[in-house]
Amino acid sequence: MSSHSATGLNGPRITAVQVVADHTRRTAIALSGFKVFGLSWWRPWLYYLLSPLLSRVFPRKIERFRGFNTRLGDGDLYTFANLFEDYPVLLSAH
Repeated sequence: MSSHSATGLNGPRITAVQVVADHTRRTAIALSGFKVFGLSWWRPWLYYLLSPLLSRVFPRKIERFRGFNTRLGDGDLYTFANLFEDYPVLLSAH
């Protein structure tokens, strides 16, 4: 793992380890999608898990899921999956 770090907008420096830890945590939280969407969440969740790699390898690709499409290089799926992190109470009522 690289020891490079990034600077947020007017924020503290973030290390690569912190980024990986955050993505791992959010990926685990996004497992809640199975409660809401059932097995149809499998592909979106897998793409979310791999999104840091896929968004760099296929930045212009549009992936089609049941009910929605995402642009891999634009963070669409990342935004959608983070609903489980940002709005857990709202989604648990579903």
